Amino acid sequence: MLTCSFSYDILIPMYIREYKTKNKKTKSTYVTHRLVEAYRDGSKVRQRIIMHLGTLDLPKTQLKELAYLLTCRISGQMSVIEENNELTELVDSFSCIGCYG
Repeated sequence: MLTCSFSYDILIPMYIREYKTKNKKTKSTYVTHRLVEAYRDGSKVRQRIIMHLGTLDLPKTQLKELAYLLTCRISGQMSVIEENNELTELVDSFSCIGCYG
C-alpha cells in the first residue's frame, strides 16, 4: 500500500485558491474554488491551475484537508490521515481525478 509522504499540516505544493468574480450588471459577487499547484520556474515561484472545483460549501478550515486528499488522489497515493467521509465523497465526485499525471 502506498502512503502519502506529506501531511496537510505542513506546506504542500497544492492548495485551494478562492476566486471572486463580480458581475458588472447585477453587482453580485460569485466565489469559485480551484486546486492550484505552486512550482519553481528558475528563480521564480509560479502557480498553475490543476483543477476547477466550482463553488464549495466548506469552511476554510477544511480546505487544507481537501487539498491534501485531492493531491493524494491525483498522485495515486493513499492518504495517511483518517479521512473525513464528507470530504472523501466530495473528492470521489470530481470526474477528472486520474486525468492528470
